[in-house]
Amino acid sequence: MDFAVTFAPEMEAFREEVKSWLSVNAPKVTHSSDPRDYTQENEDNRDAFRRALGQKGWLYPVDAPKWGGGGLTVEHAVVLYQELEKVHLSGLAGLGSRTAVYGMLALGSDEQKNYWVPKFMKGEADSWQLLTEPHGGSDLASAKTTAILDGDDYVVNGSKIFVGEDFIPEFGTAIVMSDPTGARHQNLSYLVVPLKSPGITIQPLHLLNGIYPSGHKNMVFFDDVRIPAFNRIGGHNQGWQVASINMEMEHGGSGNIGEDQNLTRVVDTLKQLQWDGKALIEDPDTREMLGELLVERETQRLFGLRNYWMHQSRQRMEHEGPQLSYWNKNKAHSNVQSVHDLIGFYSLTRDPKYVVADGWLESFQRTVFPQIHAGGGLNIQATIMARRLGLGRNSKDEAARFE
Repeated sequence: MDFAVTFAPEMEAFREEVKSWLSVNAPKVTHSSDPRDYTQENEDNRDAFRRALGQKGWLYPVDAPKWGGGGLTVEHAVVLYQELEKVHLSGLAGLGSRTAVYGMLALGSDEQKNYWVPKFMKGEADSWQLLTEPHGGSDLASAKTTAILDGDDYVVNGSKIFVGEDFIPEFGTAIVMSDPTGARHQNLSYLVVPLKSPGITIQPLHLLNGIYPSGHKNMVFFDDVRIPAFNRIGGHNQGWQVASINMEMEHGGSGNIGEDQNLTRVVDTLKQLQWDGKALIEDPDTREMLGELLVERETQRLFGLRNYWMHQSRQRMEHEGPQLSYWNKNKAHSNVQSVHDLIGFYSLTRDPKYVVADGWLESFQRTVFPQIHAGGGLNIQATIMARRLGLGRNSKDEAARFE
């Protein structure tokens, strides 16, 4: 059975239009497994390209042109994403930015929508997520960073952890406790935070998945930071509704259509490495292990493709988001173990004498550890999926909807 995606002639014509536009407008950005190779110049080039993509309506291709979207079909979006991925320029609309866009569209005032949505949808601004706190892990509702209304401003105090990456954008979207005496889930607000505001301190947090001093996460500290109430997404104490939109996207509800580049690298490496005078890929036991890995990764690809189509075409979703996230997290460590079983120590080194796939497979081994925990752990995804299916309950939880 062939699960390959095929396209109508008009979509292939659009593909050629995208290729032609990218040949003129795509910036030269370093694509390396070593984050130390990614410079400020690279980041500036990506920012400029994000703005160019936004001005064309291709940063949010299926959304309404009145806000800065492209007004295109899902098929157009798939073709566009495929071509962007080929030149390593996908993922330009980060989750923090998309939270601001879809949170404002769902819950913001007309004035807020008119100001904030085009800013992000046209690529004029980018945003980190300011969610996790040192005490709380994946429990966003336990936020202790306070944001107390004082006239037309919130005064924010507290801290966030595991934030962003090397280069600081203009904004962050933050869940904060706006009513310290309120009931759980009803005491939270969501703010768009200008990250250069007085009282904000950002410190690097070096983890195993980076290569010192690059590829790091950050800690963000707030000391009497004043944020205009106009920057609030939704109403006062309405932050949990916004968080639900954010989590639906982060927990697999947005889907993905990207190819598994590391799987391609594994296959290429097996063709290159020799054992007893033959390429490893010719060994029957190797081919059997590789076949099992291919099945797992193809299952993930199909889950992601289904969810991408459902999200972009605004289909009603239930368990599909956490199902994809659960599969990804459940298979994360077994996938890297399979790669290690297939190519041995070559998957663990950056030594120039032994490195394969330009170091990407070593990076894959090293960065897999946080994948199970980031964005909600394995048990969280299983619980959400069970509640969406109504298991053990008389009613089903509904997925957050956003247009």
